[in-house]
Amino acid sequence: MAKECYYKINSRIKAIERDLKETNNKPDISTNKEQQIQKAYLANQLKQLKKKEAKNRKNLLNAKLANHGK
Repeated sequence: MAKECYYKINSRIKAIERDLKETNNKPDISTNKEQQIQKAYLANQLKQLKKKEAKNRKNLLNAKLANHGK
């Protein structure tokens, strides 16, 4: 289950990074408020998912270390 969650988070991170790159490459990003809001939203989502990924990775490592000791 942990690996499944890990892969879901990673695939979502990649999708958001792709969307963010597309948004940044739009020619009117600096003048279009809606696109700036979209960029900020995507950046925030990416930040939250990366935090979640790091926490899951830490928990998985702790579980492996605890299991290895038994």
